Amino acid sequence: MIARKPPPPPAVLGPADEVVAPGPERSLGGPFPHAVGAPQRFFGNPLVLASRDLPPREARALQILLRAESEAVRADLSLARRERAETWRALARGEVGEAEANRRLEMAHRRELAARSRVENAVADWALRQSPEVRARVGEALAQGAQPQWRRPVRPFPPGEGQAPGAPMAAGES
Repeated sequence: MIARKPPPPPAVLGPADEVVAPGPERSLGGPFPHAVGAPQRFFGNPLVLASRDLPPREARALQILLRAESEAVRADLSLARRERAETWRALARGEVGEAEANRRLEMAHRRELAARSRVENAVADWALRQSPEVRARVGEALAQGAQPQWRRPVRPFPPGEGQAPGAPMAAGES
């Protein structure tokens, strides 16, 4: 006999006909703690994660805003990725030199930055129209998400190895 998983609990309607899954109470303290006493770590898009710490009505409003802005910038982000890929392919085929490759990559990076800035500016404008408590939650969540991710320290190359051609030698190397 094969054991079957029980079906998930049915969703219930919350305020303003919002679908809310049964479970831990949503509060400004955070919807679902990952582990008691464990520091929360951000995995994924900080903008989306910020909405999870808000009351249901504000969370839904922020999610709708993010969805609309994401749709608005999707074409620019896609174009930036294609421009970068095409630049790398042209470089691999020897069709562009250093200056042209740098110019194309810079254009793609500017396009991507403009698109991402549009989304962040829309979120900032939205947050400024919210209560101080909601604004503080969004700001803190995004500040945490904006911090650099932990990375393993880079080990230096042994003397004389791993240097770019023409790079100056470190003091004491020959």
